[in-house]
Order: sequence, then C-alpha cells, then structure tokens
Amino acid sequence: MKNFAYAISICFTFFSFAFAQTPGSLNPNFNATGWDTTYGNNNGFYLQKALIQNDQKILVNAQALFSNEGHQAAIIRYNIDGTLDASFGGGDGMIRSKDDFDVYTRAYDMALQSTGKIIIAGDQFYNTERIIRLNTDGSLDLSFGDNGIADFSRSNAEFIYKAAVQSDDKIIIVGQESRQVSGSFQPHVFIWRLTANGSLDSTFGNNGVVSYADQTNFGSYLVINDLHVFEDDKILINHSFTSSVNTLVQFRKFNANGSIDNTFGNEGIALKTHRSNDGNYTYSNSDSDENGNIFFTASIKDTINNNYSHHVYRFNSAGELDNTFDTNLNYTTNFSKLIKIKIFGNKCYVLGKEQWENNSFDKIYCFTLNGASVANFGNNGIAIINQNNIQASSDGVFNIAGNGNLYIATAIQDLNSSENIQFLVSNIIGFPYESTIGVNEVSASSFKLFPCPANHTLNINHTDFSSKDFSIRDLNGKLVYTFSSSNQSTVLDISFLINGLYFIQDLNNGNGISFIVQH
Repeated sequence: MKNFAYAISICFTFFSFAFAQTPGSLNPNFNATGWDTTYGNNNGFYLQKALIQNDQKILVNAQALFSNEGHQAAIIRYNIDGTLDASFGGGDGMIRSKDDFDVYTRAYDMALQSTGKIIIAGDQFYNTERIIRLNTDGSLDLSFGDNGIADFSRSNAEFIYKAAVQSDDKIIIVGQESRQVSGSFQPHVFIWRLTANGSLDSTFGNNGVVSYADQTNFGSYLVINDLHVFEDDKILINHSFTSSVNTLVQFRKFNANGSIDNTFGNEGIALKTHRSNDGNYTYSNSDSDENGNIFFTASIKDTINNNYSHHVYRFNSAGELDNTFDTNLNYTTNFSKLIKIKIFGNKCYVLGKEQWENNSFDKIYCFTLNGASVANFGNNGIAIINQNNIQASSDGVFNIAGNGNLYIATAIQDLNSSENIQFLVSNIIGFPYESTIGVNEVSASSFKLFPCPANHTLNINHTDFSSKDFSIRDLNGKLVYTFSSSNQSTVLDISFLINGLYFIQDLNNGNGISFIVQH
C-alpha cells in the first residue's frame, strides 16, 4: 500500500531506463528466458505471496502438498537475474519447513520486517496456529517464540490467513474465528499483534486481540482477502461475504492500536454491494495509490448467462465509493475468481488466469488510474504469458520491483507428466515509477528536499534549527536508513539506494515527504 499519510507532496519523473523489450513482454535478462521452473513437487502447490526485498531479491511463498502427510511451507529466493540465491537455505535457494526444520505448516502468508527477517504465518494440522520467523539466510530465528516458532492453540477455532508488519516491526496477524453469540457460534474476524519475541502485545486491542463480526454476522462464505498496513501503521482489512441475495466486499480500517478509525467510511467501514449471491465464495484483492485511494477487484454474476464478469472499483481515502469508476476487465469465467491488483505510481496492474483447451496462462492488464487501458503495454493494455502448453495448478501471485518490472509466480503442471508440478516465476517488463504529482522540490511544514528526482545526493533544509532525527522507508514501508542532523542544511549520500520511490520522515514531529531516487 502506498498511502503516504504524512506526505505533503510527491516528486515526479520519468525514469530514463532503456528497456531491452517493450512493456508487457518477458524480460530476457531474467534467467535468459524471462522465467524459471526450478522446484518440482508431485502433489502440487498453493502459491500465496511474492515479495521484493530491499536488495531486489525475490521471495516466493507457497504451501507444498504431500499425500497422506501434512503441508509444509516452501520458500524460494531468486537473485534479480533469475538465478536461485545460493545464500538462502541449504545452498539451493529454497527452504522447505518439513525437510529443513521438521516443521509442518500451512503457509498462508509471508511478510518482511525492516531487518529483512521473514515472517511465515499459517497453521499446523488445523489444531495449532503457527507463526515462523526466519533469518535473512533462511535459518530459524531462535530469538522468536520457541526456537523460531510461535504456536497458538485454537481456542476459538482460529485460522490465520494474513500477516503484515508495522513500522516498529510488530507483527499483525489476521484470520477467521468462531465465537459464541447469543447461544450460537458465529464467524468473526480477528486481529492479533505480536511483539518482537512472538508473544501477544497487551497494548493492542484487548490484550493483543481485536475480534469483530458484521451486523449481519458476516452472512455466509466469509473470505479474508487481504491485509494492508499503512505508513502511519493504520490497518486495513478487505473481506467479502454473502448476505441474503447480496455479495459484499467490505473494508474495515483500524488505528495503529486496534481501535476503529472513525475517519474512514461509516464508523471505519467501507462497503461495495452487488446482487450476485449464488451460494458460493466471492473474492477481492486491493491496493492503494499515493493519495490513499483504494482500488479493488470484485466478481459480479450474470444470472441470465450464468457467468461472472470481473471488475475494478475505487474508494477514496475517506472510504467513499466512487460510483463513476468501474473498469470491466472483459474477463469472463463460470465462477468467481481471485483477481490480483497492484498500483505502481500512475499505473494499475491486474493479474488473472485463463485457460483455453489444454493451455493455461497468466493475463495481465495495465490501466491508468482513471481506468483507461495503457496501449503500449503488451497488446493494447493486455500482456499474456506462459503460452507453452502447461496447465496451472493454482492462481498466480505477483509483485513489482523498484524498476517497475513485474514478478509473477504460478504453480504449473506439465500436461505430459502429472508428476511434474513446479513453480513458474516470470519477469515481465513494466513501466518506471511515474508519480501522479509533478514538482522539482518537495516540502513539509518544517523541511524541504531537492533535487527531485535525486541522484547520488539529497539536500535537506530545516526551518527548525534543532537537532532532527529522520527515517527513510522504501515503497513497501520497510525501514532502510536512519540518520540525525543538527544543521539547517544537510547533504545526504543516497548512492546506496536503488532507483525507486522512498518516504523520508522527520521523527521529531511526524512530518514526511515521498521522494524518488534515479541514478
């Protein structure tokens, strides 16, 4: 999420990268072909998350399935050139929780802390909720929980689905549970916050826990779609469910301490409702732009033709639905599908999967933030990859690196061999970061930055002469640098930062600005 809550303004530039290929095409500099299929497993995978580290290495998280056994987390790390990172795991670039640690877990989500440590969240055999923390080399972090593992008994039949990290590296966990209300058990959403050692944080919610239901008790088919933590540490949860004849996509926003954010929507709730209940699950995915507008996907059922169309909608930063914005993806299926969305500067990318006969492939849409197709991406705004007679065994996940390239991970099956199910990780040429606001110098109430974009140095001018402490975070909100200055003017060496968008904050008064690095 790129909701720069403190930002007064943002600098703007077109990066002058010389792309070898047109946007929407496979990047030949990634493993020479644009993709990699390295890790096989004959019982399949569920892909869960793709993350880009501060050093631009790519992490992919999946559940690996095994016949007559439990599930294990499979984490793979790539270098930027598409080779497996030999410094991760046992030298092959992969971590397998059962094989490497003798730990079964269903790896529903993954998150990164500012230190680079990796959070894996899921459960063990439906009876214990399990959170694992890995060091940057893939080994268990013995300072977390019990030798790297924090287990929680399922007192309310909890299921963990999502994980994220706040600015102080405290861990936010979201899932579904069953609580007794008026003599019957009803579905609830829970939020946990964990401290650095893996225990519940008593300063959050009620002794570390927030639990809530909907006015309609979430009806049926509750799905927790995604979790976002903003730069001001506020928490946004996207879930969908059915109630009567309606399907609902609901966002709830909380303050950093777990209280409801009443500045958002109606008492912290923003809602999109459409009549399409057919007794099935419906899915959504979401992201936000620089101004805090929330873009999200949803499926609508055509009850006459008995199929689904897939759309992108928008809430503004206050949680108000923009009824003028409805981007139809021209993507029709016979069932509701999870369509993924990412916002990168002034571009919106949407990932879906289609199948024609025996061929399954990823389909990537590129829109402006007004919903118009970007004609020079792929073929009139649509890129199609993986057309090589393969069958997908799960939907894809994707993320965007600082240079604008897209990394897409899918689990695939060779049609000629049911025993060969693999990760497929593709690198697609994208667009450089282009902000929605254009200036050459940016300023907050007590300091200003120039030039913008910055190259190897960044000039910082104080209007307050007292000593100042600053932090710099990357596009994902991860802390990359801290420094102090007692001078009115400071020239900061930023040659160590890779190209991309960053957020600098004055820690003394909370003011902050986004800036772009372009070497």
